Amino acid sequence: MSYNNYVNAAYDEEKWDRKDYLGDYSTKYSNPINANVNNGNLNLYIITTSSSASASELLTFCLKPFMQVEQIGEKTSGKYTASWTIHAYSNLNNRAQPIYVESSISNADKSNLKNWAMQPIVGRYTDKDNKDFIATNGLIPNHSISETNVNERNTAIWKPIGDTDDYLFAKAISLITGKPYTVSQTRSTLNIQLEDAELYSTMESIYREGVIIDNPKMLPLLIKK
Repeated sequence: MSYNNYVNAAYDEEKWDRKDYLGDYSTKYSNPINANVNNGNLNLYIITTSSSASASELLTFCLKPFMQVEQIGEKTSGKYTASWTIHAYSNLNNRAQPIYVESSISNADKSNLKNWAMQPIVGRYTDKDNKDFIATNGLIPNHSISETNVNERNTAIWKPIGDTDDYLFAKAISLITGKPYTVSQTRSTLNIQLEDAELYSTMESIYREGVIIDNPKMLPLLIKK
């Protein structure tokens, strides 16, 4: 994770690791990324749409140095930043950084402040080689399907997850097996039912587009500066 110069310097001074890991693995369970890399010639097939953002982009992008990632569909949303939650006095179950010690805040002030927090964008995520995808503002698929955006808004052609007649899943199967790419001819992209409607609520959209760093290490004194 790369922050601004001030935050990077604070991390370095405290000798904190600026890397954020996709999981913690004990000796009982091996790191699955290492296991996959050790398999040799591994191809990973990932389906994306313009709604693919943040954590899904992080996973897709950061796996590319380790294996061949075949991205199918359309360009992703382009959310490559991360944020911290900063609260006046609560760590929100280790998901936020408090600025003040709770005992120093009056009950009246706590009542006024309890439902408020700041969510500053503090960094950008990179792969193991410190590369990012800011320039393209999204991940460009290896196998672009131009009608993805139209189809994803047309509920008439939606299929159950895993249905081989789904146009994106069918493309993945075709790439894996080498068989021709075909989908049902009964589909129609003319009936665009959700053209002027959002697929998610406003709050859901915010959650989907945010990479939130849990338990940030910044000390309250550093934040106050």
